[in-house]
Amino acid sequence: MTEPIPPGECLDVTLQFLATGESLASLQYQFLISSSTISVMIPEVCEAIYNVLQEDFLKCPSQLRNGL
Repeated sequence: MTEPIPPGECLDVTLQFLATGESLASLQYQFLISSSTISVMIPEVCEAIYNVLQEDFLKCPSQLRNGL
């Protein structure tokens, strides 16, 4: 059985993907993680980031100002 990928490395892979738009194949060779694993990892990490930060950074306006 293989060891789980540490959360910090999952974040590194995801941020590298988001920042550069590199292909999964390229990331596979950089991080020595299969592209199929990366393809599952990136959406999971993005969802976790969204869930943690949505309250502070993605607030919707509670009401329109000046009728706009």
